Amino acid sequence: MKSTLTILHHIKAPMRRCLNEVIVLLPLAESNIVNINGNLHTFKHGLIINHGDLYQHVQTNYLLSLSIPLASFIERDALFSHSYLDYNLIRSKTKLHQWLTYYLKTKFIDKTIDTSMVSDVITLLLAEAQIKLQQPYLPVCNVTSKLLKNILVFINNHITEPLLAKILAQRFYISQSYISILFSTHLQMQFKPYITSLKIKQALIDLLTGQHNIHDLALNYSFSNVSTFSKQFKKYIQLPPKKFFYYYKYHNNMDQDSLTISPISHQICLSLHNYMYNITTPKSYTLELQHNYPTMYFKPPQTIIKLANFHEFLKFTHTQLDYFDLSYLPNPILYIEHIEHSIFNTIDKAYFIKLLHQLKSYNCSLLLPVNSLFMFNKMNDSFLVELKNDSLCREYLSTIQLLFNPQLLPLNKIRVLKNLISRKYAAVNCGLLVDDFFQTTDVTHNHIVAHLNALPMDFYIINMDLTMLAQQLAKIYNIDSTNIKNIIAYFLDDLEEHAHKLIFIHLTYNALQQYYSPTTKITHAHLVDFIVSLSSRIRGLGFPLYCDNHNKLMLMTVHENYLPIMHIYQMLAPFMNCHVCLHNMGLLRKQHQNYELLVHNGDLINSDSETSTALNINHHFHTTFSVFSKLLNDSFGSIDYLLPSAKQMQNLQLDTFIIKQINQSNHPQSQYKLFSVHEPLTFSLQSNALLYLILAPTK
Repeated sequence: MKSTLTILHHIKAPMRRCLNEVIVLLPLAESNIVNINGNLHTFKHGLIINHGDLYQHVQTNYLLSLSIPLASFIERDALFSHSYLDYNLIRSKTKLHQWLTYYLKTKFIDKTIDTSMVSDVITLLLAEAQIKLQQPYLPVCNVTSKLLKNILVFINNHITEPLLAKILAQRFYISQSYISILFSTHLQMQFKPYITSLKIKQALIDLLTGQHNIHDLALNYSFSNVSTFSKQFKKYIQLPPKKFFYYYKYHNNMDQDSLTISPISHQICLSLHNYMYNITTPKSYTLELQHNYPTMYFKPPQTIIKLANFHEFLKFTHTQLDYFDLSYLPNPILYIEHIEHSIFNTIDKAYFIKLLHQLKSYNCSLLLPVNSLFMFNKMNDSFLVELKNDSLCREYLSTIQLLFNPQLLPLNKIRVLKNLISRKYAAVNCGLLVDDFFQTTDVTHNHIVAHLNALPMDFYIINMDLTMLAQQLAKIYNIDSTNIKNIIAYFLDDLEEHAHKLIFIHLTYNALQQYYSPTTKITHAHLVDFIVSLSSRIRGLGFPLYCDNHNKLMLMTVHENYLPIMHIYQMLAPFMNCHVCLHNMGLLRKQHQNYELLVHNGDLINSDSETSTALNINHHFHTTFSVFSKLLNDSFGSIDYLLPSAKQMQNLQLDTFIIKQINQSNHPQSQYKLFSVHEPLTFSLQSNALLYLILAPTK
């Protein structure tokens, strides 16, 4: 059971399960894509595939792969099976990188050597990357089918039981053939191999941690007999269980420091050496404070906060507003996505008016969906008429906004309602969900503009993610669909004045990745660029307060703590509604003798580089000056570094006081320092860093 080190290049393989090993992947070039448990990872630093994970190399371009036997981890930690490893948690990434790339030399190639490096790597991973669980680790696959998601949860919870297609078909009221279709379509793996490999994964753990009776293992995991179990074990582990255990018992200690380096050509070694030098050598950028940079007026886009239902709205206004600082977000609007008309029968009018007063005090509005004439009449009778007739409450009408959905309400009725609202409640803004306009057969851009002209609204909401929108627009405009950024820009130009009324409310990391570059990892720099570049072109952006889909950009974690997007808005706040200078690494604003800057690693925006940047700031101060800085990166401003994982905390309830305290700790790193006139002003910006600076001469 030796560890192996190899270079993967132009390898494509079907989906498989990682068994009897933990795999550490380090990219040595660009454009490496790996599918792990249904999540596509286009990574630049590293990735870990855990024992039991499903994985597939979608695209490989000089990918360093270290495979370490599972037994080596269990020797160190008997409960290793109750944990998994997360590369993003590793603090000593540079050290790990140096250890592994050291052996990419001609003298080590195609040899098995004794080295303490493997032991050092295991120690580092257990110390910095391990996330412990209360139960054995079973991978959770990311699938879009809710039915398949439920089936996979059922399988994980009943892995020791017989799991035949017939049994699951009866349990979920579907056909056996449909189960096969679900697995092959969404997981790129057949149903039976998925089940069998998962059972072998668990049986292997038992074999390594004390359960040595092969007959009992076969019985525990519901194999038909010992022979079938041994045959399947050998298929996936390459040894029958008895031989595997014998080898583990008598040879594992001897092999723990052995490392086999696969054959690699001298030319590849040389190419990799040059590549590593280029991507690890910091770039330098000089910022001249007195330079005449291009300027723009930064009017921030409105922020839509998506709440699933009326219950979430009440929870937000009743408890979460105590610690959720709306002042971070420009012109916030609370959007209740789903609301039953029966709510308006039970709501207390005085209490509702009190809620509107509370929102107005935060300069916040409430967006309500109007799905039918009946629902509008309920709203009208419940509070609209009363607000209009009460001189003390009439001002709260401006706090209410209404959204029409053409899928639920015909366009002619929407037009009638809009005219009615404009006459009776002029302060109430109205909007339209326009996704259907892009999905109609044979639609042209003239049809879209005609629809918008025929239904003039205060705003238009697009609920498709950017990738899907770009695909539809590419068909409409008959242009290349691969460059999403150009397609969106072309679309906004074509809409002219209507573009300034658009609000995008379905933002995902995958879509932003396609928007910038399919091979790059979305960073804080990309989010800043996205917000700033669209600020003058559209009306707003929307984010769920929280949702289960971690591909979406959201504002809070499940434990109600800020995510980085909140800190990004906070760091952008000083530049909002001001004339700002645009430089290659962010924003600059001068106020009297002081300078405010928001800087990031500018190379990330238009390239796939992950090199750090040395920022040199040339100033003209003639006296000692102060520098106040806030740093947002992977270590500061992310609640994941203050709390255990969500899996460990899924049953933990935190009260408001604790959440407040954690949010006060969960902030960018702040520093204050005095500089002399001749002291160089230099900052090192890593790949995911965002730095806010105030430079002020001392008086």
